[in-house]
Amino acid sequence: MTGLAILGLAFVAGLLATGLPGGGLWLLGCGLVMVGVRSLPAGRRWRWLDPSSKPGFWLAAGLVGLLAALYLQWRTPQPGPEDISKAVGAIEQTGAAANLATVRGQVDSDYQLTSSGKARFWLQATQLLQIPTAIGPGGATPPQNLVQSVTGRVYTTVPLLQATGLTPGQTVEVSGRLYLPSRAKNPGAFDFAWYSQREGSFTGLAGRTLQMIDRPAATEGWWSGWDRLSPRSLNKHLVRELVRSMGFPEGAFLGALVLGRQAVDLPPDLQAQFVQAGLAHVLAASGFQIVTLLGTFLAIVRLRPLPWPLALAGAAVVLGYVWLAGAGPSVVRAGLMGLAVIAGLMQQRSINTLGALLAVVVAMLLWHPLWIWDLSFQFSLLATLGLIASAGPIVQWLTALPFFLAEPLAASLAATLWVMPVQLWTFYQVSPYGPIASALTTIPVAILTIAGAIGALLLVILPPLGRWFTSWLTYPVKALLMIGDWIATLPGSAIAIGAISIAQVLILYLLILLVWRSPWFHRANRWLLAAIVAVLLAIGPGWVARAHQLSLTVLDAGNQSMLAVQDGGQVMLVGSGDMAVAQFTLLPFLRHQGVNRVSGVVALGDRLEDRRAWLGILEQLPIANLYDRPLQVAASNVDRALVSALRVRNGRYHTLAAGQVVRLGRAELRAIDPNLPALSLTLGSETWLLLGNCSADQQKLLVQTNPLTPVTGLWWSGQALSPDLLNKLQPQWAIASTREIPEPIAQLLQDKRVKIYQTGNDGAIDWTPNQGLRANFDPTPTDQPL
Repeated sequence: MTGLAILGLAFVAGLLATGLPGGGLWLLGCGLVMVGVRSLPAGRRWRWLDPSSKPGFWLAAGLVGLLAALYLQWRTPQPGPEDISKAVGAIEQTGAAANLATVRGQVDSDYQLTSSGKARFWLQATQLLQIPTAIGPGGATPPQNLVQSVTGRVYTTVPLLQATGLTPGQTVEVSGRLYLPSRAKNPGAFDFAWYSQREGSFTGLAGRTLQMIDRPAATEGWWSGWDRLSPRSLNKHLVRELVRSMGFPEGAFLGALVLGRQAVDLPPDLQAQFVQAGLAHVLAASGFQIVTLLGTFLAIVRLRPLPWPLALAGAAVVLGYVWLAGAGPSVVRAGLMGLAVIAGLMQQRSINTLGALLAVVVAMLLWHPLWIWDLSFQFSLLATLGLIASAGPIVQWLTALPFFLAEPLAASLAATLWVMPVQLWTFYQVSPYGPIASALTTIPVAILTIAGAIGALLLVILPPLGRWFTSWLTYPVKALLMIGDWIATLPGSAIAIGAISIAQVLILYLLILLVWRSPWFHRANRWLLAAIVAVLLAIGPGWVARAHQLSLTVLDAGNQSMLAVQDGGQVMLVGSGDMAVAQFTLLPFLRHQGVNRVSGVVALGDRLEDRRAWLGILEQLPIANLYDRPLQVAASNVDRALVSALRVRNGRYHTLAAGQVVRLGRAELRAIDPNLPALSLTLGSETWLLLGNCSADQQKLLVQTNPLTPVTGLWWSGQALSPDLLNKLQPQWAIASTREIPEPIAQLLQDKRVKIYQTGNDGAIDWTPNQGLRANFDPTPTDQPL
């Protein structure tokens, strides 16, 4: 390993070290350790290090790592003095609802669909107008006409119809609720604040209405056609023509196959389907498309060495694709590697692929260091490294298979192997069928990619011929969509492993490096030993911890109530919620905990929308038993759909009766009154009262008709709370599942000396027998891989 390679690795490691406490100091410490090691006679004999490097070189490498960490911190976006995020706090001081505002600015991106069917886009704010709709503190009327000039990028969502005709460069006014993006408040949840900061945004706007003020000025002169030939315009035109000739979603899917899902707005459920099937790379513009297009070009020309006119043509193919696909980090990396291959073919010499990869990565991170935390960049880099390092040896182990199957399967296994630790850290689950599915679809996807690129070119040059050509691709695309859907619905298509630690990630990569570089593992199939150790390391610690775990977690689900009890690997969910709670709160939490089957659910909600969360869970995981209160509307569509989905998953539906006991290991749940959402939960020596959405009158009725006893804790919606009920229960603490507790209720609890927890402020609340109650909110970003 040369000195330049070591310095490059130190730079990359320094950027990664910003995800650890202490940051770049770890690299400086490693450099000092290596100074001591290389000063020893034994350390000077390490062949895998540059033998000419002096001890002082390692100190320099450590300093490079430290400077890299400082460089990333310097390049991390921070709010400016007039950033709109600084005005949000001042607005909130005027009252609970006074954060309603109108923001004027320029649209900074194309809009895309969210999973809830809204349009999202980036807005470059220029002006803020507060809407004084609330009474401020002390009954004061908020100031009128709060208009101020602001700066900053705003993550904006609006109803889809409001965004019709929206294009980048337009000046718009969006009215809605301003908010500050939040860190992850539940285990496994997405860290929206960290994502927004990487994008240079510190404010969100949940828009209700959008008014278009003006459109971008029309470009005149000889360059006026450039607007129509911009990547955004071309992409929209191509996708529109593909959908016109092939239908939806087939046309949009072929567009994503060629250009990547960042350039095409695919339905979120279709993207999730291919992610669960282990085929997410099919829709990612990265090395696969570059290799396919460049390989086709080189196969056509068949000249070695490559003459410079053909080399320029090949470079134009690569750069044109990078430009058209949007120049994301993964496609830029693949494009630069493609240019390196072309340069090697011009000189008729092989390139050092590892050295070229390291040079490309260092150059990209010097330009944009925040790409180190971009998942598409990480997965693309690791998959490429896996192909370089491990695909060849794996092919040799698959000699029993035909070559046309062995090579794609080896490439898929190699990429999966190197990506797996980061995938486990980020998503807490694996797709067992992914490597086989990827191997079987490699050739069809490559053919469709080439055909789609030809069709796209024809649509630009000869639209009628392009429509005729792409129409013939409809059925192959339908077949690929059916394969993805079939794999995603297979049992065990996605298996939750649970959260793993940074130490586990580092040890897994250490094992991969040892198998790659150590000759000892290459003899007598000793790599199997490393594979067994890796599996045990990834699964074992979490499985052992969960096997003896008794815990309770009150999740932050906004103003909806959700609670999870775990004991010995079994899980019971109690509460109510809509589909968004299932998608953004429950499912990430269950994956984080390594749960692949829910033992029981107790539904507390009466309204239809409060019961949709269980339908969302059943779409992904089986529920063994669902306990429901006597149905208020027996013929409701949601109830029938819920019972039907439960039966498909071989689950059982139960109606709770007064005094009925539901047991989960050491936890015991008892129904107090089947007509009211009130349950008694016993955990060891502690007793909780779980109270759903009840009015104060219903709580009084609960006290009058049921023999309640004092409890250790109370969990309720955070709204109405009867003094009679509080006097009867005498809890030591109370957990409110809400963003805000009414002042009279908070004062009542304080007068009773009840300790208050609030999920809206504290995040998820954990309870264990040893630690008791603990707020789970962690300000550390959670979607970083290290």
